[in-house]
Amino acid sequence: MCSSSFPRTGWRRRWPICSARRGFVPTASSPGARGRPRNSGLWRRGSPRSWPKPRCAIPGSKSPGTGFRVAGKGQWLHTASTAALTSYRVSAKRGDLPKGLRGGVIVHDHFAPYYTLPAVRHALCNAHHLRELQTLVDIDKEQWAGQMRDLLIEANESVRAAVALGATELPALVLRTLIKRYNAIVRRGLAFHRDLPPLARQTGARGQAPRRPGHNLLIRLHKFKGDVLRFLYDFTVPFTNNEAERDLRMMKVKMKISGGFRTMAGARTFVCLRSVISTARKQGSNILHTLAANPADLIQALAA
Repeated sequence: MCSSSFPRTGWRRRWPICSARRGFVPTASSPGARGRPRNSGLWRRGSPRSWPKPRCAIPGSKSPGTGFRVAGKGQWLHTASTAALTSYRVSAKRGDLPKGLRGGVIVHDHFAPYYTLPAVRHALCNAHHLRELQTLVDIDKEQWAGQMRDLLIEANESVRAAVALGATELPALVLRTLIKRYNAIVRRGLAFHRDLPPLARQTGARGQAPRRPGHNLLIRLHKFKGDVLRFLYDFTVPFTNNEAERDLRMMKVKMKISGGFRTMAGARTFVCLRSVISTARKQGSNILHTLAANPADLIQALAA
């Protein structure tokens, strides 16, 4: 799953999470509790903030964000993660997206501002889809949702089996069958919602007619089919975004213990140190030696 916990406001409030692939940097965004901002992550030149500047989205990088209290005010903690690198930063803006990414794939949960990033491709986090589909099965009893849930799980297992055998792509027949089943389920779901009575519209309401959650999800699955199924075509694109959430977990533990930071300078120092510690752990380096090392040497080692 993309996250180890769920927002208290209910399943309809999804956690925007994005994951960068192919290059040297990740980005992402995900909301914290009670309306605090979401995240986005970016490597910059310097210590963690000044490590090699990303030129493209990284394969296997993920990054969520969460609410962060600094000087009594709500801020946003952003994290960008790969299997080898982690970067945290604090920002006052929810939609503070990374700049300068070129090429690669950004994996996120359909947080709309990510589609404004130029020169990158997109993939949608299917852990979010599985949660929404399961809710539609349990609460709304929509049959198509269970079928789509099972298909996504089966597709992920097929990719994992192919990777275990050393393959770089699915057999053509398997791929065609999965896509054909996906299209059929979406068509059945859309037909199901077309036959339902329209939702009541509030007096004086403007804009498009209200839709049910399942209908909205179907439209997304139909319109962004290529992004939903990108993991089938490119085995470097992840199915979920667990790594970034794991990187964020210790930061949330810190917030639960202290409640926040008194100054922005203190918060930035803390996230800088945590970026170094997390990256050193992923690199298999001695954490104490890394903290005591010359930052220029660390930057050169990471860029190598």
